[in-house]
Amino acid sequence: MKLTRLLFIVSLLTLSSIFAGAQSPTKVALFESDVFFDQKNGIASLVAVQKKLTVEMTPRLEELQRLNDRVEKLRTEIRNAAPAVATPAWLRDKNDEGSRILREIDFKQKEADIYREKLQRDLIDPEMVVVGREMIEFAKKRSIDVLIDQSRFSGTIFPVSPTSNITLEFIRDFNAKRAGVPIKQ
Repeated sequence: MKLTRLLFIVSLLTLSSIFAGAQSPTKVALFESDVFFDQKNGIASLVAVQKKLTVEMTPRLEELQRLNDRVEKLRTEIRNAAPAVATPAWLRDKNDEGSRILREIDFKQKEADIYREKLQRDLIDPEMVVVGREMIEFAKKRSIDVLIDQSRFSGTIFPVSPTSNITLEFIRDFNAKRAGVPIKQ
């Protein structure tokens, strides 16, 4: 399905350049947005806000892990209980406690997801807008007509030339331009 979509896009680009009477071929470049968040080679401002998001989420994730550990401990306790201890009332109490914890996990997981989305909107999205604007300018300076995010077409794009992927070149350029710009905290 993805390959079909890609071929359709390439066909449209080719047809549009033919019908427009274009004298030069459409210049296409690839980039990998996943690399933007790479600790070593990524965009410094995105790496910084991603770290901030991780720090903000850590207490919630640790709490969810503690609750999951409690459920697992209850399961082990029930499994290993001696027949004299595992009365119907005891089992019912343990199952009720497990059910209560599972409901709490479900609630806290939904809260954590909502909080992560808020952090994404507040921290990462504004920086991605800046990155997007800079990428368009970067492409214009190099007479690139179309940018394709190779990360979104995993395994379906096969670049013929290694120079068609501009990711690292763009990241170096972006980081150099923003070297003195404070990172939003």
